[in-house]
Amino acid sequence: FNGDTAAANALDDYEEGTYTPTFTSSGATFAYNHQYGYYQKVGNHVHVTFYITLSGTSSSGLSSNGIVINLPFAATGSTRFEAGVAFGMIYKIDLAGFGNPLGKVYQSNSYISMVYADDNNTGGAYGSDRFDESGCGISGSVTYKVW
Repeated sequence: FNGDTAAANALDDYEEGTYTPTFTSSGATFAYNHQYGYYQKVGNHVHVTFYITLSGTSSSGLSSNGIVINLPFAATGSTRFEAGVAFGMIYKIDLAGFGNPLGKVYQSNSYISMVYADDNNTGGAYGSDRFDESGCGISGSVTYKVW
């Protein structure tokens, strides 16, 4: 920038593109209406936006097992760089007794864990049984460190 030619200051890692975001939960099968994911990677940071809606779920596989949303790159292995997710649209997801979902990108993983917090700080994970209505979905964004 501005004529600086030092190798340490070179922007030599830039990428942008699309990916297919999915919900994953042990034993559950999901069918989708929409799956849009976009990312921009600059150096060792990735910014991701996603939008997912379901056309249905397999009722035989629904459970309280935690649900995650995949990401295009694995996060760095350091706990100092765990990232929080900003959810935009939350539609027809059963939030009764849990409140709004929170999202976290854990170190060394390539997914967002959907979790909740409660008044006594115990919290927990959202299960696939909360995603049992056709048309339910979520959108959001996160920026996280990749190495």
